[in-house]
Amino acid sequence: MGWRFYLLGICLLSGASQAEVFTPSQAKANLNFALTQYTKMMQQVEARQHLQLPVLCQESLHLCTPRALHGDDIQMAVPGKWTNGFYPGAFWKLLSVSKALNESDTVLRRRLQNHAVAYQQRIYPEVWRTDTHDLGFIAYDSFAEALDYPDLPAPLKHRYTRALNQARESLYQRYRPEYGVVQSWDWLPAIKFPVRGAQGIEPMAFDIAQPWQLPVIIDNMMNLELLLTSSQSEHQQAAISHGQRTIDKHYFTLEREPGLPLTIAYHLYDHQLDLPGNWQGLGNHSAWSRGQGWSLYGFATLLAYPEAFNHNRQRSHFMTHTQSLVSTLESLLVSHPVPDWDFFAADEDANNLVIDDRGLTYSPMQDLCPRQLDEHILPYKGYQPLALSTAMLTVSARERLMLWETPEGKPLSEGDLFYPCGRESIKHARDRAIPKDTSAAALIAAGLYRLALNPDWPEKQQVTALADRVMAALTKNYLSHRAPESSAYQRGFLLMEATGNMPAAGEIDTGIIYADFYFIEANQLKLRLSK
Repeated sequence: MGWRFYLLGICLLSGASQAEVFTPSQAKANLNFALTQYTKMMQQVEARQHLQLPVLCQESLHLCTPRALHGDDIQMAVPGKWTNGFYPGAFWKLLSVSKALNESDTVLRRRLQNHAVAYQQRIYPEVWRTDTHDLGFIAYDSFAEALDYPDLPAPLKHRYTRALNQARESLYQRYRPEYGVVQSWDWLPAIKFPVRGAQGIEPMAFDIAQPWQLPVIIDNMMNLELLLTSSQSEHQQAAISHGQRTIDKHYFTLEREPGLPLTIAYHLYDHQLDLPGNWQGLGNHSAWSRGQGWSLYGFATLLAYPEAFNHNRQRSHFMTHTQSLVSTLESLLVSHPVPDWDFFAADEDANNLVIDDRGLTYSPMQDLCPRQLDEHILPYKGYQPLALSTAMLTVSARERLMLWETPEGKPLSEGDLFYPCGRESIKHARDRAIPKDTSAAALIAAGLYRLALNPDWPEKQQVTALADRVMAALTKNYLSHRAPESSAYQRGFLLMEATGNMPAAGEIDTGIIYADFYFIEANQLKLRLSK
């Protein structure tokens, strides 16, 4: 039986529920809700109410940008964070659809525009940065969204166009022609965990023996549209080359069901060491959910620019790869259209995926300690503190291990092993649960709709149906108005249960701006598709 008939059989057996239907009217209702919520968030931010402020933001709030829900407050991010473009970008998106929503309040639209302009202003210093690959997230998802707003004043249109052109030049400086990729990071990884010393418990970093040399992360696929939209052919060719090298190096294949091969993106690939790995996700051979979303959306974007390809054969190759990504997601999402933060986190052997090294790069999930997590969070099935091999550390780092104890006061290392989270087993509470990631779901839906809007995509009904199923689930179960007493609703967020960075125990099971950004986009694309 072919995989499509296999999946169809599952749907027929379970019944095609009303929850799987997602209509243009529902998309319009979601956008109206988004407009209401982000107006609410704007009012709180402008009034400086309910804000969680880092030290810099306490001193200079005018430099900082909303990022996520932190406890009961809106977390403000300092300049330079990769997420800072999403907040003004969300307002530009909502302004672009406000007339379609029959929003006739010109005073409100003017206020929303002024707010967007104020936060767009904070992005200007970023466009000259050559130390980050995230200029697509920062600059394209804000300046380009503003340029899509039909009522943008001409002076701003001119300034924003110049800013985007500078961002393209800056990002291109990270292109490594000898490897054909845009380099992601310049910093080196280290293992960081709490230790006990004379001054009490403190975090300590230990250098690893084989740090990456030329890391590229799957997130980088999202920055290519900045280059693809350039008027300079070398920028476009760099984007296509990066996509080709990603196809060549950044995936592994496995079969979880007979006859259903999955094409899974590694989070990270070192193109100098020719070595895959993970900095996000459960482990090197797992399927980090948002990473699979970056992968799909990135290739859907590349296919939207046919003029950038050198020849039809090359574009056909990209098309075939993207079809395998769609098939993989169709299989992975069959049990639940809103995934766990890692698709494999609930597997019986999830703990083996964490400790699986097979000569690959270190994964920070290996030293995620219980004390870093809220009590209701279960990162993966079988979660326990791990004993790691000292061979992964440099000689000097191994020597430093002897100077410290675990937080419980026991030796940090013993023989060829060390214990970054101590040696105590965990007593799991019954209500501990593996977090979902609504940001991954919204991103995947947006990527699928982009494919459906591509006139050359051959299976529009397939990708539309899958995107509709994801959006129906988000709309029914994860919008913040489902829990009107929740902080997510009160502070103006759209989606609950997004997961930002599980290995760093950051932004888990909460509202996050970029989850809302892609949810708004997916609803926009659904309306565009209906026309």
